[in-house]
Amino acid sequence: MMKKETLIIFVFIIFWVSSYGQSPSFSQFFQKNPYVNPAYTGIMGGQEIHTIVHHREQWMNIPIKYTTSLVSSDWRICQKNLGIGVIALQNTEGEGLLKTNEISIPLASHINISKRSSISSAIQLTAITRSINWDNLIFSDQLHPVLGQIYNSSVVRPKENYNQLTVSSGFIWTLKGNLFKGGYNQATRHDHFSLGVALHNISGFDDSFYGSSLGSLNPTKVTIHASTLIKNNIYGNIKNRNISFFDYINLYAIHENQGVFDDAPSIFQTTSLGLGISMRKVIMFGLTYRNAVRQREDFGNAENLNRIMKESLIYNFVLNFNPKNVPYQMYITYSYDMNISDLSNLYTGPTHEISLNMYFGKVRCRPKRRKSKAHWWDNLRGMGRNKSVFNRELCQPFSKISEWDGY
Repeated sequence: MMKKETLIIFVFIIFWVSSYGQSPSFSQFFQKNPYVNPAYTGIMGGQEIHTIVHHREQWMNIPIKYTTSLVSSDWRICQKNLGIGVIALQNTEGEGLLKTNEISIPLASHINISKRSSISSAIQLTAITRSINWDNLIFSDQLHPVLGQIYNSSVVRPKENYNQLTVSSGFIWTLKGNLFKGGYNQATRHDHFSLGVALHNISGFDDSFYGSSLGSLNPTKVTIHASTLIKNNIYGNIKNRNISFFDYINLYAIHENQGVFDDAPSIFQTTSLGLGISMRKVIMFGLTYRNAVRQREDFGNAENLNRIMKESLIYNFVLNFNPKNVPYQMYITYSYDMNISDLSNLYTGPTHEISLNMYFGKVRCRPKRRKSKAHWWDNLRGMGRNKSVFNRELCQPFSKISEWDGY
């Protein structure tokens, strides 16, 4: 019992004295999740409502593990090139001693700029509520070396919850067709390449239960991500039959940097690189490597200290429930994070992450039609000439939902 209490004391001393707020991150960043980038909102098009139910349990072997749960839904507005969504997130730290609840409303616009490429941009408003269970905290000045917890703490009791409102934005560029071979045809219609940037918590805020006096900053989080999906056209010949052992190859990468744009004495950044392979449109296996860099100011020497850290090896598994009729209708994803940092997986334990992706429901309405008119941005760019207006139809940066295009 004393070991557990001592661990709680140690962690919360670090939180109070030297830590600066950081947003939760997910291992399954390769999914088209509006939490990763609000520009993913409504990006798949169609009438279906995209819903994600996501849960993460980090470091299972310690009593103060981090637990994050997320539910998000996004859809198109009246089958226009606009998407809207809602994201609900709860993050629990220290056995429920510290809780964060977030509600976000992203709004995105999707525009075709050519027959092969499109851009998506978004803005997001997030309401944040943090609460702390002060009565269950234990501080070092409450402990007697023999009798245990017998004293009252001299730490000033703060306000036990507070609210914040933040703004985020995102941008995604998508290129249809094979990035390496070039061109867009029937053979490469499923392939695509995407590059995105997201800024979360643009303004930053003082993440402290004591107000702004401590200057505990929750800085802006910068996310840069890229992925490419390639359909496998290589077949083996077995008994005069062309057989392919996998359908798609998915390469993905993400870089997250929190604190670089703000006056924060601590900057934390991670980089993840991954590979996924689809087999028979039913099962996908993936492997991701994550690396981290912690940069802190040395106030005594007035210089920055960088520490490069190995973080995790992540094993991903995707099961598609309905590969024959509507492949993208529902699938489940599981990730196993093996800690390869100095903390060691033996002591911290693994991190488990599971999510359910669904494309169900219909969003139907009667949009107003413009007779023989392009959108206003087409007129500005002169793309209405020769009737080559790309946005009269619903903009779909990726393949149709009714066709498998990977996770």
